[in-house]
Amino acid sequence: MDEREQKSFILFLAKEWKASVREVLAYQLLVQRLKKSGVPKLNEFLEQCRQAPELESHLDAQFAELEKMLPMPAEASVDQALLELLAKHKPSGEPN
Repeated sequence: MDEREQKSFILFLAKEWKASVREVLAYQLLVQRLKKSGVPKLNEFLEQCRQAPELESHLDAQFAELEKMLPMPAEASVDQALLELLAKHKPSGEPN
């Protein structure tokens, strides 16, 4: 992959990431509003959904090709920089 292809790929990933974060935040807002409306056992149901085997298999299948394309980091500092970047993008507000 040349430099131009890498930049295009990174821009594509950033766009997809933003769309995914938007979707997650919308679901978080929905759950918060459902909690406020008094939906019974919502936390338990949400935890069951998080642990659902079909969710894990869907994620594995969806990200398998991407994981194959990504190179292994050369240094541990890359991991630290990535963790710092992800920490900045954590959604604010009440956890589900």
